[in-house]
Amino acid sequence: MNDRFRECILQATGATDLVETETIQSLWSGYGKVVRIKLINASIETVVVKFVRYPDAGNHPRGWNTNRSHERKLKSYQVEAAWYSHWSDRCSDPCRIPHCYALETKGEESLMVLEDLDRAGFPLRKSNVSHIEIETCLSWLANFHATFMGETPTELWDQGTYWHLSTRPDELAALDNGELKQAASQIDKALNESPFQTFVHGDAKLANFCFSQDGDRVAAVDFQYVGGGCGMKDIAYFIGSCIHENDCEQFEHRLLKTYFRHLKEAIERLGKSIDFEVLEADWRKLYPFAWADFHRFLKGWSPGHWKLNSYSERLARKVVDESKRSIEPDLNELAELAIDAAKQAGRLIAERTQSSISIFKKTAGDSESSQVVTEIDHLCQDLILKALSPSLEQFALGLLTEESADDLSRLDREYFWCVDPLDGTLPFIESSPGYAVSISLVSLNGTPLIGVIYDPAEHTLYHAIEGQGAFRNREPWNPKLSLPTDQTPLSVIGDRSLALHPRYAEIVFEIETIASELGFNGTRFILQGGAAMNACWVLENTPACYFKFPKPQDGGGSLWDYAASACIFKEARAIASDIYGMPLDLNRPDSTFMNHRGILYSTDSDLAQCIVDFYARP
Repeated sequence: MNDRFRECILQATGATDLVETETIQSLWSGYGKVVRIKLINASIETVVVKFVRYPDAGNHPRGWNTNRSHERKLKSYQVEAAWYSHWSDRCSDPCRIPHCYALETKGEESLMVLEDLDRAGFPLRKSNVSHIEIETCLSWLANFHATFMGETPTELWDQGTYWHLSTRPDELAALDNGELKQAASQIDKALNESPFQTFVHGDAKLANFCFSQDGDRVAAVDFQYVGGGCGMKDIAYFIGSCIHENDCEQFEHRLLKTYFRHLKEAIERLGKSIDFEVLEADWRKLYPFAWADFHRFLKGWSPGHWKLNSYSERLARKVVDESKRSIEPDLNELAELAIDAAKQAGRLIAERTQSSISIFKKTAGDSESSQVVTEIDHLCQDLILKALSPSLEQFALGLLTEESADDLSRLDREYFWCVDPLDGTLPFIESSPGYAVSISLVSLNGTPLIGVIYDPAEHTLYHAIEGQGAFRNREPWNPKLSLPTDQTPLSVIGDRSLALHPRYAEIVFEIETIASELGFNGTRFILQGGAAMNACWVLENTPACYFKFPKPQDGGGSLWDYAASACIFKEARAIASDIYGMPLDLNRPDSTFMNHRGILYSTDSDLAQCIVDFYARP
C-alpha cells in the first residue's frame, strides 16, 4: 500500500496506525484485493479496504483479455466509486449497505475504505439458505428497488448488471443458439422499455449478501454493476444463485409473491406515487425475460455452467417464442430495405455484364439453368445479405437464398426473406435480356408480403407490398388485364425448357387454338428469360401467360424464383397459381422445389382456365 493511501485511511478513521490483518478475497482477473485492516487508537476497530490495481497484462481466468473486457472492468470500479460518492447515503436500514469512509485514486490504483460489516452485526456469509433467509434478501432487494424507483442513474451504468447486452458483444457472438441470439435484442428492449425503471444492484447473488447471526437482517456489498433497469433482473439472478433447478420451478410463485409484498410495503412507506397493481403486472410479465436475458449471456460466456438447467431453458424458450410472435415488421420499411439491396446488386450486375465472368457448376437440378452459377451470383448474394442482415435480428426473420443451404429457419419464423441474387443466369452469361434480382418477404404460411424484382438491363424496378398495390419504377402500376379486341396477339412467355418439352408441338397447337377461341389475333412466343423477368414480361405484354408443366426432378423452379413475382401479381390482380389453378405453395416444408405442381401466370382468368383444362386432359 502506498503512503498516500495509508494516510487517506488514517485521516478518514482518525487512527494513529493500521495493520493489514487478512485478505478477504482477490478481485476478479487480478485487479486487486479486498482486505481487512485493524485500526490503532480509533473509535472503530476495523475497516474493509477494496484496493484496485490495474494489471499490466491480461490475466482473465477464462482467457478473455480483450480491451473491451478491460474497459468494462475499469468502468465498473468507477461506477462503484460514483455509487458511494453520490447515491449510497440514500440506502436506509431496510436496504443496508456498508458506510463508505473514504475514496482515493492515484494513477492506476484506487481504494475504497468501507465499514466492516462483520463488526456491524452482519458476520455470516452463506452458501445455503433457508426460506426465511431468502425472504430477508428479497426484502432487501424490494426496499432497494423502491428507494431508487424512477431515478436517473447518473454516473452509474445506464443499464445495470454485468451481463447487459450492449456490454457483451463477445458473448453474443459466441452464442450457438441462433433463435436466442436473434431474440436477444428483443428481450433487452422489453426489459429496458418497462415504464417502471429503478436501480438494480447488478450482481445480486447470494455471495454478495452478509447476514446477521439470526438471519433476519442482511446487508449487501459489491456495487460495481449498479445502474438502471427493471427490478426483475436482480430477482431472477438472485433466485438462480441460491435455489436449485427443481426448487426454482416449485417456489417461483411463492418467492415472487414475497418479493412483491415487500415491494408494495416499501413503496407505500416511501410515499412513491406509483400504481402498484400496474407495476406488479408489468414486472411479473418481465420475470421470464430477465431470466432469459441472463441465460443468453451465460450460454455465450460459459456453455457448461451449472445454472444452465432445464428450468432456465424452458423460460428462455417461452420468451423466444413470445418474442417471435410479438414482432410485427413494418412492411414499408422492409420493402425499402429490399429495394435498396436489389438495386445495389443490380448495379453490380450491370457493371459486370460486359466483363469476363467466372462460371461454375453446382449440384442442383437436371436443367442447365439450375446447374450454372457465376461469381456474380455469389457477389450479389453477399451484397444483399449485408443489406438485409440487420432486419434478420431486429424482426427475427428467417432466410432462404438460392446460393446457400436451406437452414429451415423459414419453417419456425413468422416471416422469412426469400432471395434469388441473380435469376436468369443463362441470359446474363449470354448478355441477352431476361435476368433480374428477386427478393421477397414471405410469411410462415407461404403468403408473399413483399415482392421486389429489379431488371439491371433496362434499369426497371418492379415491386409490391401486401395491400398497397403493384408499382413500376415506384409509380402505381395497373396493367390492362381484360381480354382485348381481335387486333391483339396473345403473348406466351416461357423459358428455354418449354421449347425442349417433348410435347412442344402439341402445346404450341393447343395455345394457338386457345388464342383463336378467345378472340386473339394470333400468338407470339417469348422463350428466353428467367422466372422473375418472365413473370414481369407477362404484365408488360398483356394479354399474356407464362406456364411450366409439373416435373418430378429438382431444379428449374424453386421458391426464390416465384415468391417476389407472386406478390406483384397478387397486388396487380393478375393470376399466379400452379398449373391446376391452385394457390402457389411458397413455403413447402419438405423442399424448396416448386415445379412439382407446375406454374401458371396469366393476365386473365378465362385464359388461365383454358390452360388448366388443357393440362388436365388425359
